[in-house]
Amino acid sequence: MPALKVFLIIFCIFNTLCSWCDDPISGPDVPEGSYTYSAFDTTGVKVITGWMTIVFDDSVNVSGQWKFEKIGNPEIIGPQVGSGNLSGIYNEPQISINLNPNWVDNNVFLHGDYSEEKIEGEWMYAGFPGVINEGAFKAVK
Repeated sequence: MPALKVFLIIFCIFNTLCSWCDDPISGPDVPEGSYTYSAFDTTGVKVITGWMTIVFDDSVNVSGQWKFEKIGNPEIIGPQVGSGNLSGIYNEPQISINLNPNWVDNNVFLHGDYSEEKIEGEWMYAGFPGVINEGAFKAVK
């Protein structure tokens, strides 16, 4: 019986360590210089976590990548789960980003104040009917 307990303890420790290595949000696949992203529902509850990169293509246009996962089981957050490319426009100090730039409908937009260290503002899930849901977001380098 003691051998079984030792085995279970070692297994739990190993499993915990391996889960840290495979974390898609903070693991080794996170690009250097990326922003840690958090999105909140209208009541201030954190519903999304992840990372995104911002590249200035010129003085106005931005592009990048994102990888987000939901926290818990939030409802009606739109397609801001998974990964993809982003595009947007920078008009100092504001930045507007489309997380789904090749889609005509079912989009998530980010709009906020940009600085090299952080981006803070509002996310909006929109479709043909208009704004479907929204909340706040913060992205910190």
